[in-house]
Amino acid sequence: MSSGAASAAGEGEKATSAVPLSDDPAVEYKAGTQAYALGNYEQAIVHFERSYALSNHPYLLYNLGLAYTQWYGLSNDAGNLRKARRLFQNYLKALADDPKMDQEQRDDAEAQIAKIDEQLAEIAARTPSATPPEGPSEAAGARRRAVATCRRRASSRSTRRAGSGA
Repeated sequence: MSSGAASAAGEGEKATSAVPLSDDPAVEYKAGTQAYALGNYEQAIVHFERSYALSNHPYLLYNLGLAYTQWYGLSNDAGNLRKARRLFQNYLKALADDPKMDQEQRDDAEAQIAKIDEQLAEIAARTPSATPPEGPSEAAGARRRAVATCRRRASSRSTRRAGSGA
């Protein structure tokens, strides 16, 4: 095996520190989406964070939340889920400030948070000595809000259809 192949095979997590970064948020976004598509979630996070730092575009918070959620699937580090949850919450805050964002985007982010809350509750149930980062009432409240939001959305869609004559 060549030394280059041995180096590449043994780098693993260190590979992200050697990733060249750009000063163009679009280049960073593209690199992040490519890394995500290849399952290199830690690399995707580096690029999405760089793109967000350069552009402050709220959609990147959502992408980061997804990447951290996927990284949890590989690492089993609950810290990645907690980080993803915070990113989705920050995305919701950004949506509230932008009138162009629609309810469907908000519903999707709330559903992601509810799913993460369920995963964190499962982790807490498997490790009874660990204290969950958010209280059970907060997780239950998030689930109730997500369900209520989905019901409102479904109701408004049927109302719009009925009102439009469709």
